This record gives sequence, C-alpha cells and structure tokens, in this order.
Amino acid sequence: MSSVINSEGDAQTRTDFVALTLLSGSSEPIGNHRLVEALVENGIVVAEATAGRILHSLVIRGFAQTLGKRGRIATDAGLARLEELREERRRRERSARIAASADVADLDTLLEMLHVRRAIEPEAARLACEHADPQDLAELASLACAHCLAATKGEEWLPPAVSFHRRLVLASHNRVLTEIGLMAIEQTDSYLLDKISLDTRYAKITAEEVDRDARRFASDHERMAAAVSQRDETAAEVETRQHIDKLIDSVKRFKKIR
Repeated sequence: MSSVINSEGDAQTRTDFVALTLLSGSSEPIGNHRLVEALVENGIVVAEATAGRILHSLVIRGFAQTLGKRGRIATDAGLARLEELREERRRRERSARIAASADVADLDTLLEMLHVRRAIEPEAARLACEHADPQDLAELASLACAHCLAATKGEEWLPPAVSFHRRLVLASHNRVLTEIGLMAIEQTDSYLLDKISLDTRYAKITAEEVDRDARRFASDHERMAAAVSQRDETAAEVETRQHIDKLIDSVKRFKKIR
C-alpha cells in the first residue's frame, strides 16, 4: 500500500470508504449534507460542494447512481468496491500490527522467501523471453505502467507490483516453475515487506526517500518488462535478480534498525 499517508490517492480512498459505507447502509438516497455529516464523524471536514463532488465521482466511476434530486444510492459495483476497501483496510491494520511487532523470526521467514524467489524469478524472466505470448507482453507492460503511475502519484502501488511478479512467472510457460514461483510469491508477506521498505513510520526513512525508492522499484519493473519484450534473456535475468536483491537489502536494513 502506498505509504505516503497524506497522498491524494489515500485521501480519495478514505472518502470513498466513508461515502460507500453510508450509501450501502441507508435505505434512502443520500445527499450532500448527509455525506458531510458522515465525513465529519470520521474526522474529515469538507464543504457541501466537496461532498457533492465526491458523490459525483462515485457516479462517474459506476459506484453510485443518481435518483434525480433525491440523492444517490450505491450500485452493485459500488458495493463490490466497498468490500474491496474493507478488505484492504483489514490488510492495512494487520500489516501495521505485524510491522510494529515483527520479530527476528518473521523477518527471517521473509528473507527466506525472497531468497527462494531470487532463485526462481530470474529464470522465469529468462524463459519468458523465449515463451511469452503477445498477451503476456501486453499485461507485463500494463502492470509495469500501472505500478509506475501509482508510485509517481503516491497512490496504491502494491497490487500492481505483486501482480507484475505473478505475470512474469506465468509468462515463463513452464508449468513446474510457475507452480513453485506462484507459491513463493503467495507465501511472501508483501504487506510486511511494503511496510518495512516504504513506510516512513517503520522503515525510518523520510517521505522523500520513500518517493525515491518507490519510483526506483517501479522503474525496475519497466526495465524487466522491456527486456522480456525485446527477448533479451540476459537483461531480463539480470534486471530481475537485481530487483529482488533490492527487496532483500530492504529487509536486512530493517533488521539492523530494529
């Protein structure tokens, strides 16, 4: 998750959560004034005009529907989005607790999984240069781009980052390696890794360093995707190994400051 706590993306996530929670829990359409009250109850002070823009944004994105002058109601897509936000909130709270209380065993397990991935993913990248089909290449490029855009805007970068690694392994089209690689990625506590690498509160780095490192990790994915697209086996393997080395270094650094 983005660790830039006051980012524009994080602010929208918070207001979306409050607004969709309000819409989902009401039997009547919701207007601007009622949303203002709900936001204030959650520590977010806005004017009615801003509340109107929040509701309008939900409508534009298909998460709410306007019922004339009566107000807005949640759509099925809005209810699904609310459940995603609730699950994301639960993951955030859980990962924050883990990061705050992480002991040597937690960090050693994380390091072990990253070392397993270091053995698997560079080979997956090399094989992807030979076997990736047009859909693989398109999805790798798309996920790398999504990760970069999220990092530059201070938005949620973890989902596209993890999805990129999954797609890279799948692009190898080696069934055994894919099964092992996906298992290793799933067993890696990505939220803990994100907290101790790119969260100012836990990683003990400045917001500027978070921004720098987030962009650096995202740029790695762009270079990895480009190498696969160009069918450059050596570059793909080296870029992937160096990227995972950076993740390993982040965990080792955190262990030293504990």
